Amino acid sequence: VATAAAAVATAFVGRSQRWWALSCVVALGVAAALAIPAQRTLLQVQHRWDDWRRDAARRGLDELRQELDAALAWSSRAVRDALSAPPTTRSAAFDALEAIPGRRADQGIVLLQSESPLAWAGMIQAPVDPTVAGTSIVATPFYLALQLAERRGDLRAIATILLDAAPPADRLATTINAPVAKRAGLRGLVFVPTSDSSGGDVLHYTMGGARVFDVRAISYQQGEVAQHTSEAVRGRAGVAFVIALICFIIGVWRGTRSVGQRLAALAVGL
Repeated sequence: VATAAAAVATAFVGRSQRWWALSCVVALGVAAALAIPAQRTLLQVQHRWDDWRRDAARRGLDELRQELDAALAWSSRAVRDALSAPPTTRSAAFDALEAIPGRRADQGIVLLQSESPLAWAGMIQAPVDPTVAGTSIVATPFYLALQLAERRGDLRAIATILLDAAPPADRLATTINAPVAKRAGLRGLVFVPTSDSSGGDVLHYTMGGARVFDVRAISYQQGEVAQHTSEAVRGRAGVAFVIALICFIIGVWRGTRSVGQRLAALAVGL
């Protein structure tokens, strides 16, 4: 209502003030547009919490499945590319691995020659296991990784995907699950051993028809979701409100020399 009233009022202000008034209206409109989705989310969280939680878990798990499929497809291509044209020097090997396109921050690749590292590219947090062929899980106290290894002659290429990291390592490494969980509004996506449990909050991930691991979606509490949503929209809409306020004050100051009116504009802002 206030934005609509301000838009109508721009037709009655002087030319020197009109552009500032229009800028103020646009900023208010942006703030309102940012607040509408958040308000819708808050209503769903408050009145349809179970449905919202299930939808968030399903979104997160579906996206994670797609991310895992894409990461494994890259790993398969990367190890083939690394082995298809063996480099003649070590520097050439580094250049060849760096040139493989599509690598993400949670992926890396190592090229070994006679079981000794020859070159590598990307971030490799968990140690690779050169004794295992094919796909395998590498677990350490802080990192969980999925590796894909192929061998050709005395060369072995190992591509890695960092699945998860435990505190404080999660602050130092980029994992495949953390960004997905954040986008879905989940506390986390946790990798666990395979089980027979079922439900919308569990992903049974398979490769070649074989179960590899399960992923559980961990939701925030209802109050936490409402608080996070309010804080996020408050920060984004607050910037637009500040811009609208600045435009309002400048417009008033440009349209009058009255000290009282200028001080009144500042008082509105305060």
